[in-house]
Formats: sequence, structure tokens, C-alpha cells
Amino acid sequence: GLPRADGRGGQGGGAGPGMKAQWVNDNGDLLGPWDELQELEPPPSHSLFSPLVNELLCQWSGDAVKKKALTDWMTKVLAGASLDSKAGKTGAKDSVVPGLQLVKLPKETLDGFITLVFPLLLRRRDIGVFIFTRERKTTIYDVRVQIQSAAQAQQAQAQAQAQAQAQAQAH
Repeated sequence: GLPRADGRGGQGGGAGPGMKAQWVNDNGDLLGPWDELQELEPPPSHSLFSPLVNELLCQWSGDAVKKKALTDWMTKVLAGASLDSKAGKTGAKDSVVPGLQLVKLPKETLDGFITLVFPLLLRRRDIGVFIFTRERKTTIYDVRVQIQSAAQAQQAQAQAQAQAQAQAQAH
């Protein structure tokens, strides 16, 4: 891989040796600290529209609008668009928002973007490319459904109520 464009060390907020990572709860997901990727592979020989990249985009999302938004952003950056944080609001065709965030990527998909897609940005020599990743632990649930006859259910409910009453009287 190539060293970072500006030679800075990592400043992604990750935990150093012996430090505990700070996890943040985000609606049931636990989010780790952002860590800066220190090296990117050299720009690959394939293009943004290669079958390899297309396969990765299909793995990432089945949403054609989402895929087009990503490829449009990459195309604008690679074509030399100026960086403008207000580009999305002003509608300037020759400028691009200078950031992109993809969320909830499986590890294999993240690795694909880091090796196949984002190094393409290094073809543009007048910009610095900084990649940050963080781990996300998502809470998912299991459910179990049991069925029984109505008579069994009523009997079980009556037993549970009797136990609850006996415990209440014991205290």
C-alpha cells in the first residue's frame, strides 16, 4: 500500500494499547471509535465501471438509486470536481460534497471498498484521501413461538396465578 498523502499519523480516535475503546449506544447498536486507515492500495488498473466493482456494488446493495449515487459521487471526484460542502444544496454541477459515509457494511464488503473502489480516488493528485472505519455491533433478536391447546393454556395460566397468589401471601 501507499503511505498517506500527507504523512500524518492516525488521528481517528481509536484506542491505543492498554486503553479501552469508547463504545457509544446508537438506537441499540454499539458504535466503536473511528480509526483512520493508514495506507491505501495504489490506484488499481480497473475502472469504476469494471465487472469487479459492479459485483461489489451488487453485494453492497440491491438499491439501484443508492449504487448510482455512489458511482455519480466517485465519477465527479475522479473528473476533477471542486470540493464544496454545500454542493448538494446549491446544485453546482462542477462541485462535489467532500465526504461519503457508508453504514452497516459486512467486513467483506468493507474490505472490497477499501481495496477495489476507494484507491481509485488516489488517481486524483490534487486531493488527500482519508479513510476512517469503525466497528458496529448490532443488536438483533430471536423469537420463539409455542402453541398448545386452549385447555392446556387455561390450566397453565390458572397454575401461574395460584403460584403468584401463594408468593404474595408468603411475603
